[in-house]
Amino acid sequence: MKTLEITGVLLGCLLVVPSNSLPNIVYILVDDLGWNDVPWHNPEVLMPNLDAMASSGLILEQSYSQPTCSPSRTALLTGYYPYRTGYQFMPPNNNEPVGLPTSFKILPEHLAKLGYSSHAIGKWHLGYCSPEYLPQTELDSFYGFWTGEGLHK
Repeated sequence: MKTLEITGVLLGCLLVVPSNSLPNIVYILVDDLGWNDVPWHNPEVLMPNLDAMASSGLILEQSYSQPTCSPSRTALLTGYYPYRTGYQFMPPNNNEPVGLPTSFKILPEHLAKLGYSSHAIGKWHLGYCSPEYLPQTELDSFYGFWTGEGLHK
């Protein structure tokens, strides 16, 4: 069985590990990351694992990004500009009954058709006010925060 992982609290990572000849895919989405906050732009930044992955892969760094985390995650997971999904604004607070519209398929659903399983660790922040907005709906498992923050002990 192929595996897809989404990882991160301040980091969102899509890791696709196929069991056949398909290539591995890793998407890394980092909230509030500056241009000079990565080792391939700044030698004073020490991130040996990330640097190793970047040096052996493809770095997409001339792309549009969103001003906050939820619209960025929306764009990555749906493939749509967030204004097309209605999720282009500030992230919801904990009391708002909103979420990423369920009419949009997200990347793990498309990859599941190819035989991948998907697992998430980290930050969801795309709604949790109703069961259909929860990450477990499209993912095989999830461990992390539904909201945008949490305590790290």
